[in-house]
Amino acid sequence: MNETQNPSASAHPESGPVEAPAMAATPTPEAAPALPVGAPVGGKQRINALDVLRGLAILLILPANIPTFAQPTDGGMGGSAASGAPAFRDVLAEALVRLVVDQKMVTMLSILFGVGLALQYSRAKTDPVRFGKYYGWRMFLLWGLGILHGTFLWFGDILNTYGTLGLIALLLVDKPDDTLRKWTFGLVGYGVLILSLFTVGAGVMTATGLGRSSPAAPSSPTGIPSQSSALPLAPRAGEASQVERVSNRSPVTPDPNRTARASGQERGQAIGRWIGGLFEREGQVRVYQRGSYLEQLCLRGMYVLIGISGTFWTFGPYSLACFIIGIRLFRAGLFEPTDEALALARKMVVWGLAIGVPFHIAGVGMLLAMPRASIGNLIHWYGILPMALALIGLGVLWTRSGVLSALQLPFQAVGRLALSNYLFQTLVCTTLFYSYGLKLFGRFGRADQLWFVLAIWAVQIPLSMLWLRYREMGPVEMAWRRLAARGA
Repeated sequence: MNETQNPSASAHPESGPVEAPAMAATPTPEAAPALPVGAPVGGKQRINALDVLRGLAILLILPANIPTFAQPTDGGMGGSAASGAPAFRDVLAEALVRLVVDQKMVTMLSILFGVGLALQYSRAKTDPVRFGKYYGWRMFLLWGLGILHGTFLWFGDILNTYGTLGLIALLLVDKPDDTLRKWTFGLVGYGVLILSLFTVGAGVMTATGLGRSSPAAPSSPTGIPSQSSALPLAPRAGEASQVERVSNRSPVTPDPNRTARASGQERGQAIGRWIGGLFEREGQVRVYQRGSYLEQLCLRGMYVLIGISGTFWTFGPYSLACFIIGIRLFRAGLFEPTDEALALARKMVVWGLAIGVPFHIAGVGMLLAMPRASIGNLIHWYGILPMALALIGLGVLWTRSGVLSALQLPFQAVGRLALSNYLFQTLVCTTLFYSYGLKLFGRFGRADQLWFVLAIWAVQIPLSMLWLRYREMGPVEMAWRRLAARGA
């Protein structure tokens, strides 16, 4: 699955002016005063590490997501232009992205989503019933926003998945640690099992040839097979034409029911071939580079339906496990200004890198050697969660160290507008690559796509910092909070 991903940690948007990092002034969860449900958090009550980590994840998720805006989704290492094998520099760019950011940013955001839920719950525990109503309505709004985002703009949306899983996480936020531990191991184990079965199945299909697509029928510019492909062949020399042979036969009364059934079957087969063609490389290039918005809407709608079905049996259980890990990290005091928090962060870095780096190097190495083999993706996936935990630990250590504190301000600003920035990336990328914009879909390889990433960052970062001079939170966060407060 692509790093669709999303500003999950914006599930607990906080407000307040952008400040230089000062974790020592951040109150512990136990000492933090209770706040009214849905009230914005400002000033020194903010946890700088969360803002910085959200900002880093939102920015670094774009290199992983941009192929799903700019090229066909047919996998492979570095594949991207409409035709031809990827250049060596595209393969290297893909390998770098997989090593550093791919799937780790969405995992980080999922963990921070759980941290945000636990943080909000701890600050509103004086009125848990009202908080439950508020948060439930908040997740419903997030789900609806995700459906709209995925259908009308970009199929890689994950907000609707987070909206659904957030309701389940709400039921678990006050459970004992032992219960959460069992849920975590069960969900992660389930995810490993499902992904392993998919990998084995894909390998079997590739080995037996079942996964190969049959040659496409001649098609019209609309993508629907042309009727001319079903016309009879011209007769050979000395043979009667099909029309003559039929005319010499004794008259047969046509069966209208049989004719209607045959016509319906042909239309169904034609529609099936058209839908199947949309998912092929050539079909995606045509639809997003030259096709109508209606065709894009149909293709995205099918992806959204697939994504909704996968919420409970593919990516969803893993995301929910990450939510629970975030709740447990908050309870463990990772974001408190204590020596114990620093010790925990160091353990996360050491163990995360020790486990994650070997899996990542081995997985990417196999993908370079065998670009279409699924086993490389599986090995890479085993290292994602440890690497994400290591990155979170590094972020906590950085914000506590005071090193290059001024450099944290841009990430803090982007993180405070996480949801708005996530949707901003979609608007910019779809305008650049889709047919209703600059029509650049399928024209750039993996390496050249990274130039677009740098250009978008160059706009997002100063725009976020400028916005926070005049507003306490992002425009989407503001609307989301107000609607949630009214619903509660």
